Amino acid sequence: MTFEKIPMVQQMLQAVKATTSVNRIVVTSTQHVRKPGSGMPLNEEDFNPLMLYGQSKVITEQLTRNADLECIWTIIRPTNVWGPWHPYLVHGLWRLMKKRLYFHPGGKPVIRSYGYVCNVVWQIEKILNAPPALVDQKVYYVGEMPSSQLEWLNAFSQSLIGRDVRVIPSGLIKSLAAIGDILTSFGVKFPMYNSRYKNLTTSNIVPIAATIETFGDPPYSLEHGVKEAVQWLEKEGYF
Repeated sequence: MTFEKIPMVQQMLQAVKATTSVNRIVVTSTQHVRKPGSGMPLNEEDFNPLMLYGQSKVITEQLTRNADLECIWTIIRPTNVWGPWHPYLVHGLWRLMKKRLYFHPGGKPVIRSYGYVCNVVWQIEKILNAPPALVDQKVYYVGEMPSSQLEWLNAFSQSLIGRDVRVIPSGLIKSLAAIGDILTSFGVKFPMYNSRYKNLTTSNIVPIAATIETFGDPPYSLEHGVKEAVQWLEKEGYF
């Protein structure tokens, strides 16, 4: 078998197929095989990927389906995974909150599906140990049921600084985002820009109910996850 000039995912799938001792695999995709705001998919292959990352995961899923694997395979699509050791949140959102610099646009509620890392690991373990009929050639989103973005943000803000996040008129933040785009084009960093504004104001509801119905409610609460994440931040000396 030669792996020259073959995509890494395809190499992995070929290796799995050639290794008879492998009886099941879990292939990690992403919720971003569909852009936020795209609505619920019509089926598992109803794609509308977000940027190149989402497109790369569409290819990963297609390669998996076409690999003619003899083992049990399952594709998972993680939602907004968070918890200790999250580098982006450490140096982004959580740091802004701790410095009391984070503000949130008002307006209609934004609904997201979050995934505390311990709940996601719990779900993956369930998938790995489930009867083949439940998981073979299936796609499962992993995370929690959709909830309010502001509820999630306030849980962290309360733990970090003792109060809810500041909510200011959406139009004002949209104006700041336009200024941010101009400054960014000149190489000047600014905390708000249009892509971030769109991310903050766009709901992303995914069909995760099937995962909860199949494997049960994840064991860890939002409060538990926030407490563990903040304890880790303090232990590691980030704040």
